[in-house]
This record gives sequence, structure tokens and C-alpha cells, in this order.
Amino acid sequence: MYIKDNINQKALVEMVKNVKTIGYLNQFAISKDGETLVNFTINPYEDSDIEQLFSLSKTFTSMAVGKACDEGLITLDTKLIDVFSMFRPEKLGRGVENLKVKHLLSMSTGHSHCVMKDIVTSRNIVEKFLSLDLDYEPGTVFVYNNGASLVLSFMITILTNKSLVEYLKPLFEALDITNYYCDQINGVCIGAAGMHLNATDILKFGNFLLNKGVVNGKSIISSDYIEKAIQKHSDTSHDERIDWHQGYGYHLWMGEDSFRCDGMLGQYAIVYPKENIVIACVSNVRDMQKELDFFKEFKKVMFEASTVMNLQEELNNIYPVEGKNKFDILDFKIDFEENVLGIESLEIINNNDSITLSFKGHQSFEITSGYKKFIKSEFIAAGIKANVFVGMPLFKEPVIVSSYYLYDQTLEVIMHNHNTPLTQKVTIDFETKEVIINNKLLKGKK
Repeated sequence: MYIKDNINQKALVEMVKNVKTIGYLNQFAISKDGETLVNFTINPYEDSDIEQLFSLSKTFTSMAVGKACDEGLITLDTKLIDVFSMFRPEKLGRGVENLKVKHLLSMSTGHSHCVMKDIVTSRNIVEKFLSLDLDYEPGTVFVYNNGASLVLSFMITILTNKSLVEYLKPLFEALDITNYYCDQINGVCIGAAGMHLNATDILKFGNFLLNKGVVNGKSIISSDYIEKAIQKHSDTSHDERIDWHQGYGYHLWMGEDSFRCDGMLGQYAIVYPKENIVIACVSNVRDMQKELDFFKEFKKVMFEASTVMNLQEELNNIYPVEGKNKFDILDFKIDFEENVLGIESLEIINNNDSITLSFKGHQSFEITSGYKKFIKSEFIAAGIKANVFVGMPLFKEPVIVSSYYLYDQTLEVIMHNHNTPLTQKVTIDFETKEVIINNKLLKGKK
């Protein structure tokens, strides 16, 4: 944890308490004039955790496009049918001949809905995308479209013979970001999501945008492209939320007095150009506008004097480790009816200060859970992995978990993922022999 002496600690704690009313704040950092003022992580998360950034990843896709423009590989007005001539379908979708790179960046492709599900399971994602009819003239109507970002990532790979994250290696090196990765589909970065970073490095990326692509006096992505990216290109005034109402740039959102890259559940790099302030966070919240409002309130008073306190302890105490009625069932096993997860049985093993849930079946895995403490473990299971999009591959999920009784006959295990901001849950009802894994019901045999 790091905090400058002149930061209002009381207001900082109050901000985290406010965020708790809408979810979990995992990591948070803020800088002014390029200097880090605050950087902390809340238990059970760790400073080194690099978490799924969801749609914040899109801005990295935008920067890859900017780099390709700088290198003369494409322009913003390049037509998709020219880039993807080798994937042209037998029948081109209505209006697709007018679709340009800038339309995908500004989420104004002309589709009436997000086409991710339409294309991601296709044998040829790009060919499928080019075959879809457009409902509007490209560049006229904003429709948030993960499929557009995926296709841009494919474009980078076609142009450079590198994955998007490989192509951006010079950017990561310039920012001294060494711990990162991006989820891929058949060797192609998802583009719409999948980038993994911690708040410290998100803050560096935010300052890179603030400085119009210049790092240590060297231009990594041209200021010309970044200035275009942070301008409004699509009208989003239909959205009632004030910070989603201001417009959309090139895979960036406009705010009241800011611009930002953001991801589902509250992953942020928020840039306030007039104040030279950048805020970065990883979180799991239900109301992203409220979270932004809490950050704004803190920003207003962050330099006011306040009492100095044991800040890390104060922050951890906001999210205590739950624990009620220490688990004392020694041998318990449930055999399940046939289910979509292919799980045949669950055995609960008592380890005194922890328990192990041992699932057997088509996919066998174990989850070890502490009593009033967090224990790391890993598992691979299709039903309880943090699946972002259909078609994403399975991967190991490092987690920290804790367990406690809800009441006499029910046990709940909460899992905090270390590579996503998501939490996952297993609920076991001993009386009915029913188990719920992330909303999927497993019924015990009679």
C-alpha cells in the first residue's frame, strides 16, 4: 500500500465504505501530474493480481489500431472488405461494402445489436461478420458491439502476423508493464475483453492516454490518433447515466469532465485532463455510475487535512472475512442426478480449520475453503469458471475462498478469483441435498 502524506485518509476510507454498498473494491490507484498519490489493494486480493478487465480491454484494441495507422498499414477510412478480401463471403451483407475501420472503433457499425454471439462460434468469424446485413448506415447509430472489437483484433493479426498483445509489446515495454496477458480464441486476442492487468499498470496506461501517447519523452502512439480517439464520434445521449450520456470515441467513453476506458463491473482508467488526474481501479460493483460518483466525491476533498490512521487495517476491516458456526460435519457425500455440469458427486472433507469440496464426474476438481480465513486453490470446471463470452477456452482459475454456515442446514462457500474481479458461490443444502453452483442447480439422488 502507498499513500502520500497530504491525502485525506478519512475521505478515502469513506469512499471505500460507499463502494461496499454496491460491491467490492479490489484495487485502487490515483495520480496527479504523473505522481502516484494512492495505491492500495484490499484483502483477499494482492498487489500482484492481474485481473480480467472486460471492456477496458477495448482501449488497448484501439491503441493497436492507432499503431497500425501510424505505420501506414491502414487508415481510419480503410474499408473492411479491403482488409479482409480473403474472407469475403459469397454474399456480402447489406451495407457492409461501406463499413470502415472508424465505424468499428466508434461502435457505429450499422448493426442493430451486438453481434458477438452471431460470429464467435462461427467456423470463420470474419467471413460471418461480413455476411451480416446492416440495419443502419455505418457511422450513424451507436450500438455497443463486442463483435466489432473482436474483428478489429483479427484485423491486427492479419496485418501484422502477430496477436494484438504481441503487437502492443513496445507499448507495454515503454510503460514498464511486465505482468499481463490477454485471453485468446484460436490465437487471436478477444479484443472486446480478456486483457489482464493490475491497478498499478492501469494507472500507467491512463497516464499514457493523458500524455497523448508520449512516455518519457518518446511518442509510442501518435498524439494525432489519441486526440481523435478521445473525441466524441458517436451520440450516446439515449443513456440516462450522466457518464454514459456524453458520447463515445474510439473505444473510449466521454465523461462530464473526463474520458475513460471502462469494463463491466467497474474496471476503470479515468482521465481528468484539466486536473492532470488519473484514477484506476479493479472492482466488482453493481452500479458503475454510483462508483464513478463516489470517486468524484473523493477527488474533490482528497487534499483536505484529516486524521492519520492505520489505513490498510481500516480498509481490510471494511470487507471482513465472514465466518459463522465453524463447519463440523466430518463425512458427508451427495450423489447427484444427471446434470448439465456432468458432476456425479460431492464429498465434503473436514480439515479442522478448513474444508475441501471434492467434486467428481466428467470434470473432477476440488475447492479448499478456510474458516474465517482465505485459502488459495485452483480449479478447472466449465460450470463455475468466469466465462466472459461463449467460445472462450477453459483456463485455471486461481481463487481465494472462505466458508460459513448461513443457517443450520446450509453451507455457503464464497470464492474470490485472483484473475477476474468476479466472485463465485457454492451453496449446499444438507436437508434437501441440493447444491447450487453459480445459479446452476444440482439435485441429489433420492
